[in-house]
Amino acid sequence: MVAPHSPTYSKDVSVPKTSSDFYVEITRIGNLWPRRIYVQWTLRNPPAATGFTFNVYRSGAPEGPWEKLTDDLVDTFFFIDDDFPAPQDRSKVGHVQMRMSNYYKVTARYQTGPEIEALRFVDGDPDQRRQGILRKLWRDAYIALRKGNGTEVAVLKRMWYGEPCPICRSSTGQTVRAHCATCNGTGIVKGYWDPVYTFARRTETPQDTNVSSQGKIEANRMMVHLPYFPEVEVEDLLIFLRDNRRYIIEKVGVTSIQGVPVHQECSVSELARTSREYAMKVEPWHDPKWY
Repeated sequence: MVAPHSPTYSKDVSVPKTSSDFYVEITRIGNLWPRRIYVQWTLRNPPAATGFTFNVYRSGAPEGPWEKLTDDLVDTFFFIDDDFPAPQDRSKVGHVQMRMSNYYKVTARYQTGPEIEALRFVDGDPDQRRQGILRKLWRDAYIALRKGNGTEVAVLKRMWYGEPCPICRSSTGQTVRAHCATCNGTGIVKGYWDPVYTFARRTETPQDTNVSSQGKIEANRMMVHLPYFPEVEVEDLLIFLRDNRRYIIEKVGVTSIQGVPVHQECSVSELARTSREYAMKVEPWHDPKWY
């Protein structure tokens, strides 16, 4: 996997406007009341012909795995996703949970040519000028972490819906085993989406030691600065690849300039080496390794 370089780093969508290459671009994603999402896309520099086929996919993380929502739409440039269950149903993607983001991918194909794709997560719908400001600020913050004081990290977004764990999920929907190898203590099979790679900077803090009735409790909490993409939520897993130290995200804040989000500031807690999360294998994005 190549190193990330843009908010949609692993997808061929960051094509210069002066390019003559044919590509697809998601132009709008908006929420429709009460539980629907509107996805719209367009073709840039297409051949002078018809017969383009499109497919729309949905996921809880930018690297998937992806759920296919359509079956070869022909010359159609929008889709309304209304396949959302009630909030208490954890078997499928939800629409009203605060601790979860939805990502959409649109693929396009002309005749027997290669399939191209575009990726975008559900956010606001700013105008064109504001979109340019967003991309510039995100890029500057990302370069500062990549070339400055950041280091390589993998973000594993927690699954909030999916197949219930057959090992530790009780009849009431509660998880009864924290070290379950099937769901990694989340109650959902696999537990986490595929890793997303980026750069981050952590601020070391003194380790806290408290004495309780259970004995001595040690906690190592710190602040981590991340780019605005990928968007993280509480209980996501953060892995620093150079030393394999793993953290659980407890709080997430966003730093903004004149209402424009620039980067994320997360309060994280380091996991004990005996935690189940250390048994999860995460490969670096370079082979051979950089370090």
